[in-house]
Amino acid sequence: MIPLRTIALSCLALAPVAVSAGACKPRSTDLTTASSSTLETASSSEALQSTATDLTTAITSTIETTESSVLETTETSTIETTSEAAVTTSSAPCPTYTQINPPPSGKVCGKVVTRGTSDSSPLYLTSQLSTTGLTGCAKYCGDTPGCVSFYAEDYVPGSGAPTFNICFMFKGYEKDIPFGSGQNGGSAYYEQGCFACVRDEAPRPPIPS
Repeated sequence: MIPLRTIALSCLALAPVAVSAGACKPRSTDLTTASSSTLETASSSEALQSTATDLTTAITSTIETTESSVLETTETSTIETTSEAAVTTSSAPCPTYTQINPPPSGKVCGKVVTRGTSDSSPLYLTSQLSTTGLTGCAKYCGDTPGCVSFYAEDYVPGSGAPTFNICFMFKGYEKDIPFGSGQNGGSAYYEQGCFACVRDEAPRPPIPS
């Protein structure tokens, strides 16, 4: 085998006389191919880097968008659930009422009057028979849209029968309703604010251990 040193010296000796050095001189096609290969490799590397950057940006954007969407959905769901619970609680009919003692300040509670012509007043709404006394009238008023006060008149259906109340409900107050002067001690006028709603839940059975 010819030593590399000998080949190198031969190439140097032939160079001044412009003799083709054969294997000592790279062909122009080889140079072109090498340059093209280098450029393609560089372009491919840049393209891969650009693609990787674009993918990273797209993934990050997708994650941020998803997180934001989840947070917004959770917050909206929480708000809607809270609102629905508040509406359900406030709009549900009151199951029962109790009379407030002592009467609230500024409320007309138990003023003795007679029916007079109150049931022909434009403020008159309707009437109901209560078998549970004044709290029954308060319940009827609370369940009647617009009712703010009522007049409870004693009613005995027959000899020996218990005393009930006829509840006359109004969308206004005593000063604007044509009641008669109070003579019958068993009948009186009340504002709805003289009674409080009672929403106590029934006791729950103990949980078995």
